[in-house]
Amino acid sequence: MHLNQITKELDAFFRIGEFEPDLPFSRLVPQVYGKAGIAFSSFLEQGFLETFHGLMMRNSQNVDQIRCTVFLSEEIVDKVLAQNERNVLLISHHPLVMETSDRGFLPLSEEHLQGMREQSVSVYVLHTPLDVHGEVSTSRALTRELGVRNPTGYYQGPSGPAASYGHLPDPIALDDFLKRVAQVTGVNDLHFIKNRETVHSVGIIAGGTDARGILETAALGCDTLLTGTYYNQVQTEIGQWYRDEFAKIRDGLEINLVEASHYATEAIVMQMDIVDFCADRFKIDCEFIPQDDPWY
Repeated sequence: MHLNQITKELDAFFRIGEFEPDLPFSRLVPQVYGKAGIAFSSFLEQGFLETFHGLMMRNSQNVDQIRCTVFLSEEIVDKVLAQNERNVLLISHHPLVMETSDRGFLPLSEEHLQGMREQSVSVYVLHTPLDVHGEVSTSRALTRELGVRNPTGYYQGPSGPAASYGHLPDPIALDDFLKRVAQVTGVNDLHFIKNRETVHSVGIIAGGTDARGILETAALGCDTLLTGTYYNQVQTEIGQWYRDEFAKIRDGLEINLVEASHYATEAIVMQMDIVDFCADRFKIDCEFIPQDDPWY
């Protein structure tokens, strides 16, 4: 199938043209690659460098396979290249990988960029358009898989609500909720802060959140917040700022906080919704490429 046809349909469904340049990646991609001394603009599409949405790398005119992932990392690129396939479209939620426990966002090496070019691996990025989409979104997918009823959008950003909240059919013990989250996300080493015995009204912010998101969830009357990361561990100046802001509110919280990793809370939409969407729409082989360590 021609790459232009696939990107045209993805652009239309996710309304790519309606979005302002992506935040934070319109700032981070040039910053991260520039710091590494990599001439990234020679590998990336000019249109992507203007909006940081949609087709990021065009390395073939045709697509024979689609692969989906959460972070565009060297680990994922190595896995794709190891399959020895050509004319691959890799659809990623993020254009950079985030080392959540230390350095933050990281670039691909020039060797990886060149390897993708030589093996005809193109890249399409769905960040904000996927987070806020009314039908297929990161938080909606997680809400659905957990069985949360009557989800309503919240955590409003410039492009729309990036989170959803609703109720479980019946109140359950926090321990049982944690087991359900572990089963859905595949993450057994969940992190949590217990302030309630039971879970009924749940706010879900896939990926991660900050003090503002926690307080907004509490103000909605939720007894529990499930997110990717509520405690930012990245060892940068901005990471420290987020930790300081969290410290200011932590002792006064009356809701449960549960984090299941940035990766795992956003993997569901890629593994299920995007794979199914592409397989049905384009009638070609689609597969999810997992990340080995959800807490990387």
